[in-house]
Amino acid sequence: MKFRLGTEVRKMEIPWSSGNSSVAARPWIHDIDIVTTNSLTTTGGHVWDAAQRLVEFLENMQLGLGLLRPGVKVLELGAGCGLSGLTVARNLPLADRVVLTEQAYGGALDHLVMNVELNRDKLPSSCAVTAQPCDWTHYQPTSPTEGDLNSATESEDGVSGGEQEGNQGELADCLRLETLPETISWDFIIGSDLVYNEAGTKMLPRVMRAHVDTHTRIIYAHTRHRFDSLDCVFLEELAAVGLECREVREHDVPTPPPSPPPFTDLFPEMRIAVYEIMLPR
Repeated sequence: MKFRLGTEVRKMEIPWSSGNSSVAARPWIHDIDIVTTNSLTTTGGHVWDAAQRLVEFLENMQLGLGLLRPGVKVLELGAGCGLSGLTVARNLPLADRVVLTEQAYGGALDHLVMNVELNRDKLPSSCAVTAQPCDWTHYQPTSPTEGDLNSATESEDGVSGGEQEGNQGELADCLRLETLPETISWDFIIGSDLVYNEAGTKMLPRVMRAHVDTHTRIIYAHTRHRFDSLDCVFLEELAAVGLECREVREHDVPTPPPSPPPFTDLFPEMRIAVYEIMLPR
């Protein structure tokens, strides 16, 4: 099955923040072909609404964010099928590199690599676009508690350690993979809907913190009220590692209605929010 993002987006007149670029903002090209699958043991085989919202926001705010600057470096965490990162790479010909990451366990990385190569002829030759493994368990605390150790055996798809007993060899091989080098100074870290189990929710802020620099902008699209308890944990873990988080939106997007406090509504209305996450400034 192939998925192609629609071409209609909201137009921006006023940038969200200052940023200089040697080229003018223009409508993005949305011709990335994505193959989806139900065969993975992770959630990375599908294109989720938050990934589409992330692309929309980045396109609308390309000038204000400074995405068009020559030499920018973009890292995507939990890239899944690769729609967001590939669309960004497709439309940033002056970028230095765009790196899409996924866990190797469960076939997610292989599927991502396939989608990258499927679109290779559409990507600018001047920008290095690669798919690389990033195992979030490498970012566990050095002295975790017994509870953390138990949750660390849970893969990002929510499979418990007991359910993985038959796959310990494959899991061990994946855990030995080198993680991303922390010497690269990323300009942007992007991601969408990466919070869906407790283990991953606790590890994601540590992954972000390991790769953020003083100038790095983390843009994360997130479906609120899908898992209220995990939303609370995620915000707490961000603060614990020294990261600030605020919801942002385009200039012409109305302010959303106030969200109910967690656990007060039985069926709160879900909505996709875009967050900027950064070191304190």
